[in-house]
Amino acid sequence: MTSEAESQTNKIDAAHDELRAALATVLSSSEFSGSARMQNFLKYVVEEALAGRAQNIKAKTIGMDVHGYSPDEISDREGVVRVDAGRVRRKLAKYYAEEGQSDAIKIYLPTGRYAPEFSRNASEETAEEVPSKPRLGIAAISVVVPIIAVGIWMAGRATHDLPPPSITSIDHSEIFDISPNRVEAINLAVKARGLIFPATDAQRLSIALQAFQISIGKDNVYFGGYAGAAQVLASLALIDPDRERAKKNLALAAQNGKEATRLAPDEAWSLSAQAWVEFAVRNHGSALELSQRAVALAPLDPHILEFDFLISLFNGRFQHILDTATQLPVSAKSVQGFVYSNAIGSAQYHTGDYDSAIHSLEQAIAAQGPFGPISLTYLTAAYQRAGDTENAKYLASVMMKNWPQARPDLLFFALFSDPAPAQDLLDAITAAGWRVQN
Repeated sequence: MTSEAESQTNKIDAAHDELRAALATVLSSSEFSGSARMQNFLKYVVEEALAGRAQNIKAKTIGMDVHGYSPDEISDREGVVRVDAGRVRRKLAKYYAEEGQSDAIKIYLPTGRYAPEFSRNASEETAEEVPSKPRLGIAAISVVVPIIAVGIWMAGRATHDLPPPSITSIDHSEIFDISPNRVEAINLAVKARGLIFPATDAQRLSIALQAFQISIGKDNVYFGGYAGAAQVLASLALIDPDRERAKKNLALAAQNGKEATRLAPDEAWSLSAQAWVEFAVRNHGSALELSQRAVALAPLDPHILEFDFLISLFNGRFQHILDTATQLPVSAKSVQGFVYSNAIGSAQYHTGDYDSAIHSLEQAIAAQGPFGPISLTYLTAAYQRAGDTENAKYLASVMMKNWPQARPDLLFFALFSDPAPAQDLLDAITAAGWRVQN
């Protein structure tokens, strides 16, 4: 006969096996499969809990055991561990809201803690409770209604308690779990994102850069400040006629992009920033690949889409822009504003649909979106190609009067990977009367 102790041990082993199977399912999901860092983090905290060391899971132990930081580095790196914990938390929330809805066992990382908690899906039959001795050292887990005891299962935690998966790279769902400096850094970065466009306005870009730099100063382990700074510096390099200064800005952009990716390699904004830096140094294939990865992570984020549309536009992927915009839900299109309309208008121009291009570009102006030489060049060219030479001539004069230093002839040749679309635009605005101003 099996003794009571053996029976209890068997039940514990079975519970552990079930938990490890649940963990393996999560780690192999599309949400986690692309991030070894997040996989290692989650696997570590679960295994530590199962080994009876839940109470000992700290930022310090994760930093040393998972990320390989030395004891001397830990004091400066605990913030990175907190950032990673937030990312794991969000990935779990998104996984169980989508792909893992029907999973029998669910794993949670409670806000403000590193020890995981577990629950059985409400749709599953509640397992028979077993004695909680011998303890597995997961006493820190609050068992409200025991499902399988032994200190492993956590009950009473519903999916609606989790923060909703964010559609942008900036998640405020854990606003009360982070420091005031982090909150301020996030807010600064969010506001600065709105200053990046039009990307031909050096003064506006400089203001945005200052805001991102202040964000970094407030919290130097928040990735958003670095991602935004990388995008601004790359944009400044693209429009700067001083090539030596542009080269320095590109180097700084690369440094900031690398830091954003180090801190948050799976965040859409980090990937988008890296994509823009790659585009600025004319690594077009890498830029397209990184940008598409960013869009896959945040398909409705206007900021991510804007950079993707620009990278796609200047790489001649006009139909991709039209297809992507067509697939956006109506609610998302209204959020996109000038981003959506300007991108669509530019793509429509290059596919020869000049009347639609005029409508889209004027719609962007009516929405009071940022308006500059790039959008005005497209609108002038579209009127010219559509045969409305009177409006084309007027717009060319507006561009020369208000942006006398603008050099679309140089800018578009620098931006397009293929010179043919740039030459087409230049021919159209030249025919409308645009000339280089002395």
